[in-house]
Formats: sequence, C-alpha cells, structure tokens
Amino acid sequence: MGMRESTTNTTYDLWSKIYDRTFGRLLRSRQLRALEQLQIRPGDRVLDMGVGTGMTLPHYPHHATIVGIDLSNGMLEKAIQKRLRLGLDHCHLVRGDVLFPPFSLKKFDHIVI
Repeated sequence: MGMRESTTNTTYDLWSKIYDRTFGRLLRSRQLRALEQLQIRPGDRVLDMGVGTGMTLPHYPHHATIVGIDLSNGMLEKAIQKRLRLGLDHCHLVRGDVLFPPFSLKKFDHIVI
C-alpha cells in the first residue's frame, strides 16, 4: 500500500513543528555523512528529495545550486525560514511530490533522498 498525498502531507505538516528536535536529531549525523560523500564540485546541481525542514541546507556548499522538494507545506515553511534566516541564496525550495517531480531529474548531478 503506497502513501497517499493528503495523508502524508497532513502528517508531516503536524510533525514539522517538532521534527528538528525529535526525529531529525536521529538523522542528522547520517545526513551530514551522506553530504560529505557526495563530493559536490563547483557548479554542481543537487536535488534534495524530501528536504523536510531544511536541516541539511546549511551544510551544502555555496558553490553549488541546491533544489529542495517536499510535499508538506509545514515542512517546507520551516525550510524556507531557515533559508531566509541563514541567507542560503544557493538553495531553492519547491513544493511537489517526489514521485512526480515538476522537472527533469537529468538536470541534477546529485540526488539526495
């Protein structure tokens, strides 16, 4: 049984309020280790599928273009707040379903899930 967009969106909207302090803490070290292994070069384009609250955004190099996509308005709003607060102009955020992305995946050098 697959996830349904409306249920998933509502669930993560609720989680967005406490995500960074709860479940997000468990994932942080794995996320950072994954980003290190990407070896992102200047000019690379990175797609962060399921960007959530944007916990990884501050850790991407400024010499790359980052596109984060998420289904949840609540999660995306937290990511937008981080982007603005930290001046992460190289990061772009899009609301969308990663199963049906609104752009070609071939445009990216790296994809993070």
